[in-house]
Amino acid sequence: METDTFKFECPKCSQKLSVREVYVGKTLKCPTCKAKIVIPDPNLPPPYVPSPDEPAKKKKSRKAELYTLWIDHENAGPYTLGQLRSMWAGGKITAKTRYWKHGGKEWKRLLEIAGELE
Repeated sequence: METDTFKFECPKCSQKLSVREVYVGKTLKCPTCKAKIVIPDPNLPPPYVPSPDEPAKKKKSRKAELYTLWIDHENAGPYTLGQLRSMWAGGKITAKTRYWKHGGKEWKRLLEIAGELE
């Protein structure tokens, strides 16, 4: 029985790589550029990278905080907290929905901010 494999790109040189799922979370070297890579989990959304067209967040900005959601295997947003509240009330997002708060370091589940959405 063959172990499941998946494809991803080296974050340094963009080489397309194929790896077995048993290596998820482990650090391996890219065979092309030799960079150390932590093998991503194919079941989680990719790290959020703002597009070049998206304005950079200014420090001490009084603008509303923005959130990007992972819905149907795609980035959706950005949304304000008020927009998230409406989506929450309408049942369009749940505690299991993943979000990335702009300026944050990682994706989290809405369960962590459910109190702010109700």
